[in-house]
Amino acid sequence: MDQDRGVFSQRRLLISTFMVAVWMTSIHTGARGQVFLQLERANVLRVKKFAPGDEIHFMSNRFPGSWQKGVMLEILPEDEAIVFEDRITYLSDITHFKYYRVWPHAIGTNLMRFGVAWFVFAGIIEGGRTSGVLDTQYKFGTDTVIIGASALLTGFLTRKLWAVSTKKMNERHNTHYNESN
Repeated sequence: MDQDRGVFSQRRLLISTFMVAVWMTSIHTGARGQVFLQLERANVLRVKKFAPGDEIHFMSNRFPGSWQKGVMLEILPEDEAIVFEDRITYLSDITHFKYYRVWPHAIGTNLMRFGVAWFVFAGIIEGGRTSGVLDTQYKFGTDTVIIGASALLTGFLTRKLWAVSTKKMNERHNTHYNESN
């Protein structure tokens, strides 16, 4: 019986030693962290980060006035370049960045959906009332048009005015490559 305990404690000691060795090896290996592109604004702590796999929209010196987009496959900090599926773009060539904000896009879309739904349901009720299927006092009037149209217009303007942010690369806005470990 005592001999069995010795075997189990030797196995436990061997497994513990192996796990500690693996843990120590993983600590001392220099694993490279994720590299990302960081869009900064002067005197502002908040930054916008783009990681490999993100789609970015940009304008470059090579094609002025034309927005390009692509999914970043890799970021090369030593060359200051971004690798896309069909091209490599250097950071010094990028003149503008465009990115989409989530909350104005979502709010604008939902307001426009509400406006459309308001008109659809009002049309269904008005059609049922005029055909005699529904017995209701509701009438499709200016108040219905004002509510539906204002929801559509507010949603459209929210998406157009606040959902897209365009940054020109200059002294106030610049980009950096950063590596997190």
